[in-house]
Amino acid sequence: MHERRSTPMELPIGVRILAISAGVVGSLAALAALLFALMGAVILFQSKETLAPWVGTTFLIAGSFALLPILPLVVFAIGAWQGRGWAWWLGIVWFGLAAASAVLNTLTQFVSRGWLQSITWGGVALLLSGIVWYLLTPTVRHVFLSAS
Repeated sequence: MHERRSTPMELPIGVRILAISAGVVGSLAALAALLFALMGAVILFQSKETLAPWVGTTFLIAGSFALLPILPLVVFAIGAWQGRGWAWWLGIVWFGLAAASAVLNTLTQFVSRGWLQSITWGGVALLLSGIVWYLLTPTVRHVFLSAS
């Protein structure tokens, strides 16, 4: 019979849910950014009109730059699923920066567009802040940092 290896600590269900959610959202967003860049490349290389090179270049650059904030989320999802210590740090930084950005969007949307957009961004800021809070709880922090 095979002896089952005991792991030091099973991942909490919240970490697994967070890893799956981050993986799905990150993968879909990365796919959208890649399709945007691909669309730009097709426009750039297949069209002979004068405006098309500018449009194609814009789409290609925008799609490529859109991948920059998405890739760390996918990397976090993989590391969190495996309970890696570096994933905890990456999650704190990524979700913390995303929460700070959502707070700034809440304030700027209120000033420029009104309360409805501000409420939407406020909800996003609360959600992201809740994820940071969850990652900082002693149980979750211990699971990640004891694995490294």
